[in-house]
Amino acid sequence: MVLERGPDPLHEHGVVRILVVLVGHSWGGLLSQLVTWQRPDLLKGLVLLDPSHEALWSDSLTPEEFAEASRHPTPSDPRAAAILPAAQDLATQTAETANEPLLRDAYLSYVETDAQLFTILDEIPMILDHLPAIAHHRASATWPDIPITLFTAMKGRPQAFVEPVLVVQEALAAAANAHHTVVPDAGHYIHVDRPDLVIRAVRGTR
Repeated sequence: MVLERGPDPLHEHGVVRILVVLVGHSWGGLLSQLVTWQRPDLLKGLVLLDPSHEALWSDSLTPEEFAEASRHPTPSDPRAAAILPAAQDLATQTAETANEPLLRDAYLSYVETDAQLFTILDEIPMILDHLPAIAHHRASATWPDIPITLFTAMKGRPQAFVEPVLVVQEALAAAANAHHTVVPDAGHYIHVDRPDLVIRAVRGTR
């Protein structure tokens, strides 16, 4: 979970580095925070879309639930059967929201092979294996002075999780000096339900 700061091959070849606005969703939002802490020199802005937080897993699950969520997949894991239908539904919704049919094929391209399905199933166990390391990074993190926008989705979120999620996201916003917006009409895939918010946040960092 560490990005090594080694020699910069682009700089060595005279290429001018262009700072980027990093957008991270869900687990990608958590990984984006790790990048921000370790390589702030790469960024000019950060947009977090309903990002995951290690405390939501370490504090909210029973030992039995945590053990099940941490179970790494096998090559013929039966859980893979549920991935494709869910991906098809979300791909269709994404394409309809953007009015771009090609997005459906692009979205489904990440679930075409057994290796891709295996990686998707292994995503949560791999990150749960590193929760202590993530918590350590957060505790010692220095947030850069860049525009940071945080969106928290509410639509479809079970009531029991609303308060725990808001507590950790408000703490994140305070630590990062981020602008936090709670979005009542968007589900976890905020970029699908409210792409206008994401576009506005990215453009706002220019």
